[in-house]
Amino acid sequence: MTVYYKGSGQYCYANSLAMALSKEEEYDPGYLECLTGVAISAFLTEDGLPFFSSKFNAPDKGINHALDHLGYNYTHYFSKMDDRFEGDKAFQELELLMESGPVIVGPVDMGKLVYIPNHAYLGGVDHYIVVHCVDRNNVYIHDPTGYPYMSLTREEFMRAWKAESIEYKMGSYSIWGNFERISCPSHEEQFLKADKQIKDNLLVEKSANDENVGPKSILKIAEIISKGNLSDSLKGHLSFFSLQLGARRCSDFSAFYKPFDKERCLIKDLQGLHFGSAHVALMRKNWKQMWEDLRMIADLEEQFQEKCMQVSV
Repeated sequence: MTVYYKGSGQYCYANSLAMALSKEEEYDPGYLECLTGVAISAFLTEDGLPFFSSKFNAPDKGINHALDHLGYNYTHYFSKMDDRFEGDKAFQELELLMESGPVIVGPVDMGKLVYIPNHAYLGGVDHYIVVHCVDRNNVYIHDPTGYPYMSLTREEFMRAWKAESIEYKMGSYSIWGNFERISCPSHEEQFLKADKQIKDNLLVEKSANDENVGPKSILKIAEIISKGNLSDSLKGHLSFFSLQLGARRCSDFSAFYKPFDKERCLIKDLQGLHFGSAHVALMRKNWKQMWEDLRMIADLEEQFQEKCMQVSV
């Protein structure tokens, strides 16, 4: 089975979705990212690490949203059971889905993906990949982080696929396949469905009344930055992942809203500029500038969410 590779850094689930659907249609991963609705808002983990995405719309839910908005029928399999037979049953389901085309797999634990040179330091980091072939001994995958045509033994694959350390997952051994286009909603219809889903996600978030979620969580990070006392884990997270990903997502959402809502398009564009500025300030250890940028990111997120809440359901 020929599956052409798409990939770039942190857009693992969007690129995996684009690869899996390429048999039916070519999609821009940035557009798919917006359809998932994952990259709206922010939250802090228990360890104090910021993620500029939704705590209540994790990637495995987001993939389902995107497929629904695009008009696809599909099979999403995962297991909440924890017995020794579940892995065998899941692999049988994987092989069955492979008969109709490539399969999205995730979340998987990056710390178990032995082809990644620094995998030993990535334990518990969630990831998404595409399986394009299986044989008696090996599973063949495209990994969007820059590893096309990789292979894992079945045992290695199963350890990563179980995702024991990934807390948000709907279940272990999660896969999507058997994609079938059953309707062809227009670009505007796709947008309206996605925009409503974003509003629904924000309503859930606001009902949680959590100080570590939303714009308030960004302000908490700003206060830490203002003192210049970043932990190594926070600095590494912001330097290599969070800020650059936030900037890219703003660019994609700005393009997503441009045909339909100029105001939210401009908010996301300006927010992206501040994400970029915050990253540069971090590299220069300019804590005052970084503090100002993060406060602006929080303010713009508040403005953006207020506009989203005004969407008629």
